[in-house]
Amino acid sequence: MADQDKSKDQLIAEVLDLRRKAAALEESLDSTQSDDNQHAYNALKMEAIGRLAGGIAHDFNNILTAIQGNAELLQMDGFDQSERDDMLMQILAASRRATGLTRQLLDFARKGTFQIVAVDTTTIIEQTAALLSHSIDKRIDIKLDIQADPPAILADPSQIENALVNLGMNACDAMPDGGVLTLATRNIVLDDASCVDYPSEVVPGPYVEICVCDTGSGMDSKTRSRIFEPFFTTKDVGQGTGLGLASVYGCIKSHYGNIQVDSHPGRGTTFRLLLHAAETACASSDGAHDQSIMRGTGHVLVVDDEGIVREFLATALQKFGYSVSLCINGAEAVEYFKNSHRDIDLVILDLIMPVLNGPDTFRELKAIDPDVKVLISSGFSRNQSTNGLLDEGALGLLSKPFRISELAHALAKHLS
Repeated sequence: MADQDKSKDQLIAEVLDLRRKAAALEESLDSTQSDDNQHAYNALKMEAIGRLAGGIAHDFNNILTAIQGNAELLQMDGFDQSERDDMLMQILAASRRATGLTRQLLDFARKGTFQIVAVDTTTIIEQTAALLSHSIDKRIDIKLDIQADPPAILADPSQIENALVNLGMNACDAMPDGGVLTLATRNIVLDDASCVDYPSEVVPGPYVEICVCDTGSGMDSKTRSRIFEPFFTTKDVGQGTGLGLASVYGCIKSHYGNIQVDSHPGRGTTFRLLLHAAETACASSDGAHDQSIMRGTGHVLVVDDEGIVREFLATALQKFGYSVSLCINGAEAVEYFKNSHRDIDLVILDLIMPVLNGPDTFRELKAIDPDVKVLISSGFSRNQSTNGLLDEGALGLLSKPFRISELAHALAKHLS
């Protein structure tokens, strides 16, 4: 496209100009505005959305390339077990990046949520370093400086890990010829006097500071002042969405923490995250290897219109020891349940389906058997719709993409 030949500054100026024009049009629109103005306003919105979609598509295509490529390599002969293990790590790393990108979009669409628990920052830092090591330039050296003891913070572990991965990937992008990426933690206790150095929402008390530091190109003051703006990016068109740092900022603020950046051209960049310390024991941020309640017995009905999701659930549940029946939509599930509900111990029900959606299917199942056990499965986190079903008797929510451990624990909890 012609836009790809333009400089970053030109593109940034054009996007800013589009946003200014859209804002001006939005203010001027009223009940008497002409159809021509409305069409112009919509055209500006669609152009901005198109630019955003291009960046998102680029990110997802990179992720899918890693997943598809490594999966195809696993089908080939000639690799030893360690090489195959590395390919599996690449697939998992790419999948988690896709999860992070999706959550960013859900957060901006206000369809995301998080749960605050006590989290071990040392574990999250080590997991982030391991994840980055499989996806960055090998000329970048990752160093850990873990000093926080105790290391616990009050946070959502997946949100914090996604924020650190975003910061780590941005740091690596700033070091195209290699360098050092340092992930560090330390304990800080703020009193009234020291809070003066922070925004008004920071209150006295114990904190854990997490630093992400690179030896890259750094930023000038103009760029530094705008890095947390949604859709702002210094990358070429199609090379980034401009959501990464904005989502990091939103994540830290939603945890009532603070984020600061220190950067100068040619002197690298340091992000400092200040998060509230926790007094209780840390929750595990990764239960993937917890096998204590993996197996069970019972007949599970899976209702999902996505074939790849149905097949994954069938394979996983059978591995756990359950028998499984599959339905491709709500109408088929209701018909099947009418004839077989006495043999069904639990239903995993997708919410967004053709023919008959999840909420209506749930109510039809309840009409047949008021005691039916239903776990909701959804690509969205808890919202008004899911909360309504939980109030009506659904057992819980499996938010896609869910981990094997989450699935196993949910089944064991309700079929024990």
